[in-house]
Amino acid sequence: MKKGLIPLIIGVVVAFSLFWVGGQTQSNHYTSTDLPKKSFSKAPIVLDNKEVLASTLNPTAVDRQEQVKTVTASKETDPANPDKGDFVQLADTFMQEAVQPTNEDYKVTEFDSKAQLVDHLSQYASKEIATYYVDGLYEEKADGLYIIPTELPPWVMKGEPTQLIKLDEQNYQLNQENQTDLYGTYVIQLSFTKPNDQWIIQSVDVK
Repeated sequence: MKKGLIPLIIGVVVAFSLFWVGGQTQSNHYTSTDLPKKSFSKAPIVLDNKEVLASTLNPTAVDRQEQVKTVTASKETDPANPDKGDFVQLADTFMQEAVQPTNEDYKVTEFDSKAQLVDHLSQYASKEIATYYVDGLYEEKADGLYIIPTELPPWVMKGEPTQLIKLDEQNYQLNQENQTDLYGTYVIQLSFTKPNDQWIIQSVDVK
């Protein structure tokens, strides 16, 4: 890396951190119709074990008030009767699939374009949500798709307490509060819907 890039990268990291800390009282709501452009700090991302940084949204009153640690075991999901673990697993799978395997040059090995990856992720989230995260994590070059070395955004953390809200038979919300060194204390809320007998992430709200 050229020496002249080091101050620039440090500046980006500091600016990104100040942005998140300064915006703790604001809610960033990412829906299928209005998504802001994402910017990530320039820091190495853990690719081998796909480590996900998690922090999250302001819990509201839920149908089950108790907070239970979610440790999802392998099981068949019943779309008609989902539970908290099903939604935590879906969120975890989406983020794991969003961070694709790469070679030593950060070139994605299984997809050649953002469009291909968005199509793949659309089985777990709305196309708009998938596009939002793909745009923030990847760049296309003439010879293929490359991941941008960066920190991941706040996300649901498996094994930590969550709250589940059933809005109706077709819509649920999952809330979780976490604390990380990078983002501090945050609450995340994922909204899920079932358009074709399969649950997907419809919106992401973080504050």
